Amino acid sequence: MKDTKNCQTSKAKHTGNKMEFYTQLKITKITQETDCVKTFEFNQKIDAKPGQFVMAWLPKYGEKPFGVACTKPFTLTIFN
Repeated sequence: MKDTKNCQTSKAKHTGNKMEFYTQLKITKITQETDCVKTFEFNQKIDAKPGQFVMAWLPKYGEKPFGVACTKPFTLTIFN
């Protein structure tokens, strides 16, 4: 399913009893917090609760789990 207005692509796949959804997002802001920590802000909000994580996939780097820093807008803070 593709939302051409927001340039987002969603895919679903079944894994056991769960259905996983994949959504393509755009990074709207990157903040260099320290020499080795960056915060990435995305173009939409998500419905998440403390302790939940998302799987982020980047070409050439693969897929990794990340804890959600903020939900409105969706934000990840990453240590490199």
